[in-house]
Amino acid sequence: MYVPIEPVDNVIKSSVLPGFQFHPDDLYRRPLLTEMACDPVYETFAFPAYKKALQEVKRERREKELALQKVELAQQKMAKMAEQLRKLGIDPNEL
Repeated sequence: MYVPIEPVDNVIKSSVLPGFQFHPDDLYRRPLLTEMACDPVYETFAFPAYKKALQEVKRERREKELALQKVELAQQKMAKMAEQLRKLGIDPNEL
């Protein structure tokens, strides 16, 4: 039997399905799935796998950025060492 549920803070929460909740406005607004997946109202019930995948992508991007920073630092050190060798009269390309 249907029993209307009044929204609390613009969120309707099911008393039958634990964790199932939604913004009533979204029924008409029809937000993108990516937008809904980042909304705390939906993330635990509807999109836990998406959220986990998104976190993994962010982690991989951070790791890639750190690796690129390490490469840049190594290149800077190599350039300084090459310059020091040149000052000593040594051609680093001949080593």
